[in-house]
Parts: sequence; structure tokens; C-alpha cells
Amino acid sequence: MQSSKLILIITCFFMALMITLQCPAPCHAEDDTANLSRLYETTRIELRNGAACGIKIMETNEEPLAFVIKCPQGFALCGSFNIQAMEKRKVTAVIFQNFTPKTFDAALSAPVADLTTPAKALGITRGMRVRDALEKMMADEKKN
Repeated sequence: MQSSKLILIITCFFMALMITLQCPAPCHAEDDTANLSRLYETTRIELRNGAACGIKIMETNEEPLAFVIKCPQGFALCGSFNIQAMEKRKVTAVIFQNFTPKTFDAALSAPVADLTTPAKALGITRGMRVRDALEKMMADEKKN
């Protein structure tokens, strides 16, 4: 069971990387499309300063397993991810308190539970809503 969760989490990061690099999604056999579409959901999240991409990875019972919200300057991640790993890589990232919410709206409304040093440098703090943290990441991107 742990290895399947790890595979899904790795898949989530791979998809976030593809979106960041604007690569096409991986190709799958046509008959797998219906099954694959139940494994993950992506959505465009409109923010005041631009748009982010939300990725929700589903368990086989169609319950959310992991959330990633990616904007150009960083990530908002559910509690399935390790903030120390992000810190070690100097990634701008926040972990939200609702370990694995059901919806993107719930993820955006959740308070930031932990964050990396680069996120702190942008003025992001614990307790701030994820949406506000992403806005700060996006505002920093507009300055560059």
C-alpha cells in the first residue's frame, strides 16, 4: 500500500513539472483513458495576480490522496508531502493544514501549517490561507 502511495506522489510531482515546463501529458493507450482520468484531476486556479495549476491525485477508491497547487514561484502542498525535502532543495513551498482536503476550494481555504525559508522571505506566514500564500508567490513573480 505504501509503494502505491509513493508512486502516486511521484506522479503528482512529475505532472507538476510537466505543467511547469509546458510539456504535453504522457501518452496512454486509448482504452486506458477512462481509468486514468479517475486517478488524477487538474484544474486552472485563477488568482488576482495570475493563474496556478491544481493537481489532485486520487486513491483507487476515488478519495483524494494528494494535492499540489503549482504557480510559477512555488508550490502549495497537502500534508502528504515532506516540507524538509522542499527546504533542503530551497523550493518555495507551503504545506496546508487540512491533510488531504476533498476539493480545491477547501485546499485554497486551508491555513498554512508549515513553509520553507524561501516562502517566509516572500512574507508568507503560518496560519495564512493557502490562497493568500499563492497570491504572494504570484506577486513576487510579477516583480521579476
